[in-house]
Amino acid sequence: MLKYLLSDSTKQTLSNMIKLCFDANYPYIYNKSQVNYIFNYIKDLGAELIFLEKDYIDRDYLEDYSRYYVKSAGDYGNKTSRLHFFSKKIDHKKFDKYLHDGISDEFIEEWKKSYLGFIVIKPLQKTFIGRSCLKPYNSFDNKNKIKKCLVRMYSVNLLGVKLSIEGVAFQEQDTIVSACATTSIWSALHALKWLKIEDISSCSEITCNAINHIPNSKNLFPKNQLTNKQILRAIDIEGLKHHDIKIDEMDYNSFHEVVKIYIDSGLPLLLGLKVYQCENDSEKGELYLGDHAVTVLGYRDSVDDGNKQCIYIHDNRLGPYVRATYKVDNSDPKNWSLIIQKKSDSGSWLPPHERMLPDILIGITKQKVRLSHEMAFDTMNVLCSQFNKILHQEIRERSTNTSFSSLPKASFSLKLKDISEIKSELIDFRFSDASYQNEDLDLKTLRRDFLIKSYSKHHWVASLNYDNVNCLDILFDATDIPQGNGIAGIIYKDIINANIFISFFESMGENKELYYSFLENSRYTFAGSFFSYIRPKPDNLYSYLDEKYGELRAPGYLKNDEFHGGEIYDNKTAKKYYGRTTVKLKSWIKTLIDNDDKSTVLWAICEDGALLLGKEIGNNGHPTLTGFKSARIAGEILKINGKYYINSKSGRYSTDYRLKDSYLKNAIDKFNEVFSDGRLVSPLYQ
Repeated sequence: MLKYLLSDSTKQTLSNMIKLCFDANYPYIYNKSQVNYIFNYIKDLGAELIFLEKDYIDRDYLEDYSRYYVKSAGDYGNKTSRLHFFSKKIDHKKFDKYLHDGISDEFIEEWKKSYLGFIVIKPLQKTFIGRSCLKPYNSFDNKNKIKKCLVRMYSVNLLGVKLSIEGVAFQEQDTIVSACATTSIWSALHALKWLKIEDISSCSEITCNAINHIPNSKNLFPKNQLTNKQILRAIDIEGLKHHDIKIDEMDYNSFHEVVKIYIDSGLPLLLGLKVYQCENDSEKGELYLGDHAVTVLGYRDSVDDGNKQCIYIHDNRLGPYVRATYKVDNSDPKNWSLIIQKKSDSGSWLPPHERMLPDILIGITKQKVRLSHEMAFDTMNVLCSQFNKILHQEIRERSTNTSFSSLPKASFSLKLKDISEIKSELIDFRFSDASYQNEDLDLKTLRRDFLIKSYSKHHWVASLNYDNVNCLDILFDATDIPQGNGIAGIIYKDIINANIFISFFESMGENKELYYSFLENSRYTFAGSFFSYIRPKPDNLYSYLDEKYGELRAPGYLKNDEFHGGEIYDNKTAKKYYGRTTVKLKSWIKTLIDNDDKSTVLWAICEDGALLLGKEIGNNGHPTLTGFKSARIAGEILKINGKYYINSKSGRYSTDYRLKDSYLKNAIDKFNEVFSDGRLVSPLYQ
């Protein structure tokens, strides 16, 4: 009995392999749309070998079988077959020898490198293409910004050989247990890398979730397409957040930008379409074929190589990563659609056979992402538009040059990121020398301040470019609500260009008439929150103390002598001074022994700015003075050659301050404020 079969990769062998899966005379296999597409696809990938795995248990089909086919009169069976594709040839005799004698490591490595993916063949005569995954076209390079697609890793075990393939699973629409929207949702779930493959619902389960929302409902499977409401319900039940994006008034450029935002964020889109058959005879017009749903998984920007701007979709009527190009009415950019082309067996593109008019667009994110991209996108749009408008107007007014072929401008890209990804990128970021040497903003300190602060998990990150330089990132809290503040932070990357942009809006904020007019025209954005964020923050006591005496530091450890029985030694000599006192500093330092570094008075600036003093007793240091609490700059007073000196030598508090010399000078001023004879502690000793 046939268990496996190897064959050269041709269209005839692919069709016959499918027939051999269940010894059935499947009709129309050779000319079936999906078979045509898959053959041309694997041919473009360089397929040389088809490997038939005769008996294979597929979890997704098993779910569908248990929900529907097991109750049917027909003997469909619960097993599938699987076809694997490789770019390296091997004959049946040689592979059989490998199975008997063992497969060498060299052969396994060659097979891993040449593996192109698989398709599952279900025991159904019409809709037999099940869960399948093929490698994306070699032209996809997710390291550049021209052509991108979503992929994830799938593990495959072929007769004991461990293989893997990157892609996103697709399957043909099973008209019994699913609609095209169901298979689109199913592919979208596979594109979400944080979902475990084994936990992704089957098509029959997705359909039941969408339909059976009424208690005791018996309507297991639909006769027609899922409605928009049912699609959203199915996404809800998967524990995901759906964002119903308005595309009625979008031109094709705006639509393409939305696709880029989601794909760059690692997120798929569901696209609802009205499909028309292209008719070469203009008198007959186009034939409306019906509504359809696909999964958007990639895009290509237009460049100078002649390739048009397009998106890539999983279309269950054809296959994976189907190219859909834009057809645009040049007189009206809002009048646009998508066209689909097939390839001939020779590999050349055929004339468009379908035109698809988008009418529904749904983004899918994690549940906590309450804000879609729209408010962040609209906010950046109005900010950049206003900046470019005024900037270009000023340049033209000041210049005698009448030709402006290219003016510097602000632009942005938007991407959904986790805060862990944002912080990881920031800690590895290398600032330019000009940004480091800028005196207005210390980028090292700003980076440190950002990294130690807590933020929400998900943010829409707008990377602002000015004059082709990525100068700053604006973070929009994706877990916020539209009525919230929205702006979570700003990360500076190039201080010179960032200051041009920020200073522009700081100046606008001072022009009340222009400021209020701008906000009125931007009321449905976070523009107001942006102005609030860049407005200088009023000082408070703790920001003042941080600047004067350093930020709070917790003592890192205790010495053995500093605690007993689980209790920290209490320095009974400790005194705290908030302001001017009648006590003389001389009373503290008169007992110090000259030139004895063990004879010291300990001091520290407390959290609230108070000056804390105490005698050093034995081996008990600063933590016994503060009660092991946080403090700022701290050190010692010593007597050396008859003079009294102060230092910032506290191993538990002061050693890691970058500006400790400045903080020590301010601490000396604090001594002078508190004690009338405080000048006895200078000059500075370090």
